[in-house]
Amino acid sequence: MYPTKTMSVIFLASALSGLLNYDGLTTISPTADWWLKSVFALTAIVITMCLSLFWKYAFGVVPDLSLGLFRARGWLIVGGGVGLILALSTYWNVVSLTKNEIVRMSGASVVVRAEQRLALATRTVNGYQTYLADLSALGTDTRALQRGEEAGGSSGIASAGPVSKTFGQVAGRVDSLIASVAQAKLQIEALQSKSALCLADLSEAMNGSNAQKASKAISCLNDALSQMAGLDIAATINRGLSDLTSGVVLPVKLKTQEQRQAINRFMREIKSRSATLAAKIASRPKLSLPEPLTIDQPNILHGVLLHWRSLIPSIATALAIDLLPFVLLLFTALRYDDQKA
Repeated sequence: MYPTKTMSVIFLASALSGLLNYDGLTTISPTADWWLKSVFALTAIVITMCLSLFWKYAFGVVPDLSLGLFRARGWLIVGGGVGLILALSTYWNVVSLTKNEIVRMSGASVVVRAEQRLALATRTVNGYQTYLADLSALGTDTRALQRGEEAGGSSGIASAGPVSKTFGQVAGRVDSLIASVAQAKLQIEALQSKSALCLADLSEAMNGSNAQKASKAISCLNDALSQMAGLDIAATINRGLSDLTSGVVLPVKLKTQEQRQAINRFMREIKSRSATLAAKIASRPKLSLPEPLTIDQPNILHGVLLHWRSLIPSIATALAIDLLPFVLLLFTALRYDDQKA
């Protein structure tokens, strides 16, 4: 007769498999009502009893069979039963043991997508910094021309007259554009800091499986990215340069021809430089309004098949729980054969 301890281990393994089956079955409907949970529990109990009964009969019959055709038939039946166990029980064991890891991996993919989205938005929206040096040089040169005119420049009259005032109008517009860019830069930096905090909260929430906190973090990040897309500083610079000389009040009465020529030459030069820089900005990559990030509930059943390479230890454990009695049966049959011999 097979040892009582062996059957105790088999019963415990069957009971553990039944519990894992119940936990795995509940992933089908996490919000199931009491009726569906009762069905899951009853299914787990039936599986436990079937496993125990199958192995009890296997241990009671196979070792006592004579060698040859009868023993071969016995092992064939056991093999079919093992196949049914793998189909009936083992997959649910795997689901139960791996669902938390699948949720964690799915959460990690959400964090990666958020990091990529933030990195792309930051790189694109910070593209305006490429043009700050040109804009600053334009402002410096314009102010230099104004001061040079006041000291006796291209018009030949050293005074703060109509020529220098015309230069000053354009220089003031450039200064205003630079100031507005600096203000927008502060807003961009604040939004980037906010996005980094939202991303940190999202990563923490996903690692802790805190769905409510993760949802708030996603909303925070989507809001920050949308505001960032609306603050297109490069477009602001482009519009400012395109309208740089529009509306400049030209002096009506000029004393000399040299003054008129100095103003015309200055306006042509400013228009040319601003148009060149505006054309360069217009060809930049533009930041479109990003698609909102979402957290999709992972499909645990599909996740087992998708991420099986990362779940090999858990799969091996689930298989071992159901197939340990088969190994014990092999040892028992060998011992009985040896005793008969």
